[in-house]
Amino acid sequence: MRLSALAERLFLDKSTTSRVVATLVKKKFVEQSADALDGRATALSATRQGRNLCAKITDDLVDQQKQLLQDLDPKVRSGVIQVLRRLAQAADARFRSRAANGAEASCCAPSDDVCG
Repeated sequence: MRLSALAERLFLDKSTTSRVVATLVKKKFVEQSADALDGRATALSATRQGRNLCAKITDDLVDQQKQLLQDLDPKVRSGVIQVLRRLAQAADARFRSRAANGAEASCCAPSDDVCG
């Protein structure tokens, strides 16, 4: 992914994204290489260490969500899950609408590989 696409996807300006990426590169979570289509551009990709960290963070967040939901009455839990799914679908529709107007692809699509 190019830096400009990442900045757009994260709703950050390019300078902020560049600083974040520089830190991630320094910590060996991301690597930079020449873009295959445009030698002037830089392609970003997660390293194995970066993918492992992303997976750990994702797993930890899912575990936290499960713990929050497990103490709820089953009917309430079902309702909360339904509302969260609807919110995620609405957010995804909004991102897809942006993508149709020239922005980067959705951040919330079920098929998205969050960890790169």
